[in-house]
Amino acid sequence: LRQGNLDSVAASLMLHHLAKLGYPNHKMLQVLLQASISQLPQAGLPALTSMVWSCAMLKIDPGEAWFAAWEEGFGPRISACPAQELCTCMYSMGVLQYRTSPILLRA
Repeated sequence: LRQGNLDSVAASLMLHHLAKLGYPNHKMLQVLLQASISQLPQAGLPALTSMVWSCAMLKIDPGEAWFAAWEEGFGPRISACPAQELCTCMYSMGVLQYRTSPILLRA
């Protein structure tokens, strides 16, 4: 984590399990989120969905840079996104009170 680079699948699994446990250490979670930023544009839809859901369940704001990278990965694939994953992402964004970019809305 200190190197600032974390595989998206590993990050999504870690966040998902921490969310299930209700892990309260927001400082560690922020480090985890920051380390995942560089991998988000290449992440698969399940990883992107899991990560944004985990943030919502943990009530942790991942920040603008994280959401920009998340949108870069999610936006181009939104038309191929299964309905359940799309609903989970939209619900999670609502919980986080995140206003999506106009680019994602046009996708």
